[in-house]
Amino acid sequence: MRRSTLRRLGLLDKVLEKQGSLSSTPRGRSFAEVGLPGGSEDLSLDDPRLQPLNPDLSFPDQINLNYQSPTTISFNWVTGNYTRAAQQDKLPELDPALAPPSIVKFGQQAGLLTSSASGAATSYSQFYTGPIAVQYVSGYIHKVTVSNLSPDTTYFYTVGDGATRNSPQLSFKTLQAVGPTFRPYRIAVYADPGETANTTVTVDHIQQSNSDLHIHIGDYVYADNYCSDGTFNCRQTFQPRWDSTFRLFQKLWSKVPFAGIAGNHEIETQSDGRTFVSWNARSNFAKSHQGAQDWYAISAPGVRMIFMNQYLPYTAGTDQYNFVVAELAKVDRSVTPWLFVLFHSPWYVSYMTHYKEWECLRAVYEDIFYANGVDIIMHGHIHAYERIQRVYNYNLDACAPSYLIIGDGGNREKLYTTFADVPPNCPRPTANCPSFQNGSYCYDSQPPWSAYREPSFGHATLDMLDANTAVWQWHRNQDDEAVVTDSYTYKRLNSAQCPNRAQRPGSPCSDPAFPNPCFNAFGDSQACCSTGCPAMPGPVPYCGGNPEPIPGQDLILGKQYARVITTSSPGPVPSTPAPTAGVPAPAPGATTPTGTTSAPTGTTSAPTGTTSAPTGSTSAPTGTTSAPTGTTSAPTGTTSAPTGTTSSPTPAPTTDARGIPRGTTCDPYSSLPNQCFNSNGDFYVCCAGQCPSAPGPNASC
Repeated sequence: MRRSTLRRLGLLDKVLEKQGSLSSTPRGRSFAEVGLPGGSEDLSLDDPRLQPLNPDLSFPDQINLNYQSPTTISFNWVTGNYTRAAQQDKLPELDPALAPPSIVKFGQQAGLLTSSASGAATSYSQFYTGPIAVQYVSGYIHKVTVSNLSPDTTYFYTVGDGATRNSPQLSFKTLQAVGPTFRPYRIAVYADPGETANTTVTVDHIQQSNSDLHIHIGDYVYADNYCSDGTFNCRQTFQPRWDSTFRLFQKLWSKVPFAGIAGNHEIETQSDGRTFVSWNARSNFAKSHQGAQDWYAISAPGVRMIFMNQYLPYTAGTDQYNFVVAELAKVDRSVTPWLFVLFHSPWYVSYMTHYKEWECLRAVYEDIFYANGVDIIMHGHIHAYERIQRVYNYNLDACAPSYLIIGDGGNREKLYTTFADVPPNCPRPTANCPSFQNGSYCYDSQPPWSAYREPSFGHATLDMLDANTAVWQWHRNQDDEAVVTDSYTYKRLNSAQCPNRAQRPGSPCSDPAFPNPCFNAFGDSQACCSTGCPAMPGPVPYCGGNPEPIPGQDLILGKQYARVITTSSPGPVPSTPAPTAGVPAPAPGATTPTGTTSAPTGTTSAPTGTTSAPTGSTSAPTGTTSAPTGTTSAPTGTTSAPTGTTSSPTPAPTTDARGIPRGTTCDPYSSLPNQCFNSNGDFYVCCAGQCPSAPGPNASC
């Protein structure tokens, strides 16, 4: 049965629910039902679990492996103790020239470490002023990146100076090679752990999960809960908490590589204005721009992951925005069928704390993520657990991303226990792009998109079974690791079910907000890369990449909209106008039921002014789209125009999706029959005659 028919009969969501796209009635537990204390304080710095590997700090300590790819791992460790001084002047950082050598020895057999690699060591400082200011300088932080490792291979290694000051022999296993075919493997996912008694349970359970890769979604350390002298209630940080936290996690991170992103507790603004200093100094993840790891993308078997930092500029035109848009466009679904995005703070959350705080971020990226078919978006920040259904613009949508909140690692700020939909918990609307659903800022019960929520500490695992199936499991700390409190099987939807999940060639000229607007193959005047615009629309539609169109369809991305052009019809296909804000583009080939407006479940209907076809009229053939907003369908009893002509009496749209006037000249470069461009570079269905060779002043056939 066709998708449009299922939609009309109200059965589509039931079918997709069985396929793992949507789940059933919202579930969860209140804090009263959980019946546990809200949290605990940080462990004492003399706790045995926070001590170095070797009392002699000239030996390696805080060993951790940063994942960059199945063949590239960064080995990081610290030697020497930190320095603190109660003074107003900044302490000098350690001289890298005086650091001991940074050497990794490794091999595929225990005791036979026949390969080696070297790196460098640096240190960092934290600077504060004020009556209780205590300055800090770290020990030497060593980083060695080893490439050309073999995938799916166990390696034994030591780190140190390569002579007399080395770590014990440790081991880890690289992931399988990146590709669509792989054996099932497990990813451990957690955030906001800190270093409390609850954290130690989280760490122990994660260790028992036998995961192959760890993902940390921010807020590693809560050093900014302290003053620089270790007391409370001032806007400084107590940096020794970084050293102790990395010692607590050493038993995980020295054996299983991890990737992570910064959260708000990593900002740590210093008196001289510097931010993210500690996090950057201690990590060595993949680099995205200018040698920085502020945001980046990595691949694992079957999945591409994009890590964002929402605490750095992210709006249209910023470096981070440009990076994210370009990365989304480069995703090759034939290699990495799954697509994840990770950033610390969620925009969908039903807890009172941080409710709707990131609506401005949602306004920038939700349409882009939807248009690119992102499968799952993961967060921390909320000190509780919540699994969120596939949702778009606060409406269930089987083609939208699913969201996961796993900020329940155990930190000292304790659990978030109240829901925004339980009176009187609804917070007052903030200035952060507030949104209202049916006139209300909060719901009067658990939102339909909230699948499961519970204020308990824990962690999660994601079992990547194959290119189409992944199993999410959430484990509470109060249970044994083997106990699964919430689980869900994700079924990746294909392009036939959701056109936004289609593979697209190359990197599209995607955002008219960028400078240097270029023509693409369809003649749209959209922004492209910073240099090298083509002189005119041509067979290469993108700034680099495969020039060949997708057989059957192409997805054109633009700011705040996505529209699908189908090519299955033998005749000309009118372009689809941009949907109303918040309404995704219709699926290709979808027909409009008699008397109704075609829209996916969870979206709003077309605005007033769109008149549906009267009963008895003949709908457009498969592959065409309905008339644009503001026009009326053909009168009763009429049929669509013959192939090669413009439908009559329905007028052609006068503007494109961005409001640019359209013409009726033909585009010889389009893969669609008789698609033409005008002097503005817009494409539209034209007559069957010859198209002009380039955009020009003649806007006719």
